[in-house]
Amino acid sequence: MFQKPKSAKKLFFDVIPKTVDEYISHYNSYDKLEDIKKIDSPIWHIHLGKPKKFKSDITFNSLTNLVSICNTDDKKIIWSFVNQYDSSISPENNPEFDKLINYAINYYNDFVLPNKKYLNIDSTNKSVFEEMRDVLKLKINENNSAEDIQTLLYEVGKNHHFENLKDFFKLVYQVLLGQEQGPRLGSFIKLYGINQTIKIIEQRIDFHKS
Repeated sequence: MFQKPKSAKKLFFDVIPKTVDEYISHYNSYDKLEDIKKIDSPIWHIHLGKPKKFKSDITFNSLTNLVSICNTDDKKIIWSFVNQYDSSISPENNPEFDKLINYAINYYNDFVLPNKKYLNIDSTNKSVFEEMRDVLKLKINENNSAEDIQTLLYEVGKNHHFENLKDFFKLVYQVLLGQEQGPRLGSFIKLYGINQTIKIIEQRIDFHKS
């Protein structure tokens, strides 16, 4: 969208998170540009050379999935998770990010919620989630980076002999989020919280037992 704005685009609702995240990426890099190069940034043109204050490494995709796993339209709940991840931002000092949460809630209600369909844990996949839970409990703590978490989750997928690791992540998305696609898990778990992720996995395992 931003690299070739003059070329024809196929527009559909699924491109919204990706396009918003491209916008965020340009926004985050804008202040680092030399003044003479800022005019080449889409941010300069969108905001007529006067962009509002905005800074976050939390993607729109991660926000929509946070709303999805919380299954809420209460913005205060979403902010509570955001502040566990980054206590320096608030609606007062980052109103543009506050708006982004509104957009994530709206996107979830309009396009994600109507299509959610959870896959149940069963005898064919229970061991995958038990190992994932144990890895989060025993090998990961709050000091680990999103990349550390992602690497250990890759190992879980490999341990269960998925021919294509995309199928492993698809399984996790279907069980935990009720959708076939989702965020980069390491980043998402870092945002949602390790203990919260363990809790939701255990709830899904317990649902299988009932």
